[in-house]
Amino acid sequence: KKNPDIEGNVSSSEVSSVASVVSEVAKPVYKLEFQKEVSEVKADDGAVVAAATYEYPVVTLSEKPEAQETINSFFTTDKAQVLAEFSDENKNAEFKYAYSNKSYGEFKKNERTVTMEKGRVDEKFVNFLKSDYNYLYGNVYGNTEVTAYSFSSETGKQLTINDVMADIDGYKEYAKNFICA
Repeated sequence: KKNPDIEGNVSSSEVSSVASVVSEVAKPVYKLEFQKEVSEVKADDGAVVAAATYEYPVVTLSEKPEAQETINSFFTTDKAQVLAEFSDENKNAEFKYAYSNKSYGEFKKNERTVTMEKGRVDEKFVNFLKSDYNYLYGNVYGNTEVTAYSFSSETGKQLTINDVMADIDGYKEYAKNFICA
């Protein structure tokens, strides 16, 4: 049965839903990963007489591709230099190995190992430590050199202490007094 009170006064309403499209804005990516390259020199008998391992950084700066390329190419060049030095240092490694096995019965292989330790990676800076260990046959000990690297995430420029510290002379005076105390 129809309701006589609303008959003739019928209205209809439509509800339409509008799908709203929300697009996500990708967050900037600041990432630092490490990859390794290994180079070995083997003697005729298959023994490894020299080995180099270079762990190098691969920086991702999604908002700053030019800075990313600058930093990554710096370490591509450094890696090539280190591995070329290693190759030059080990031209006679097979001979030294054969000689020391005959004369002394032992041989400690030549080694070059570069490792990295991640520091800060964000919209302002990329920094890390590089540890470079080098042992050449005949030395009593190997040598380790540790170098800190800092780069601007904006430009890719390698930063010096003068770039990040306003009063370097004041800091030097403070450090001298603090150490002497």
